[in-house]
Amino acid sequence: MARKPTYEELEQRVKELEQERVERKRAEAALLESEAFTSSLLENSPIPMAVADQDTSLRYVNPMYERAVGYSSAEILGKKVPYPWWTGDPESGNVAEREEDVLTGAREE
Repeated sequence: MARKPTYEELEQRVKELEQERVERKRAEAALLESEAFTSSLLENSPIPMAVADQDTSLRYVNPMYERAVGYSSAEILGKKVPYPWWTGDPESGNVAEREEDVLTGAREE
């Protein structure tokens, strides 16, 4: 039969659990702050940005990306983009035009 913990042992365990709860609350607050900061950076960036999942479906586009390609996030999120992203020299041609070609193809699905 297992031995019952003493009052002091139970009291110590309660203190440990309370400390863990406080630390978890601090970590959650720090995470929320970090997420808000990152979101603000992405949303207010003057650079078009997109995030794609491993299956090449668009997961996130920022407002500047929407303006650059002329599609709203509602129209393009979840659409698969051909891989590789663009053929040929990435330095040649307008990125928005190349993405336009990709997104036009994705819209026809």
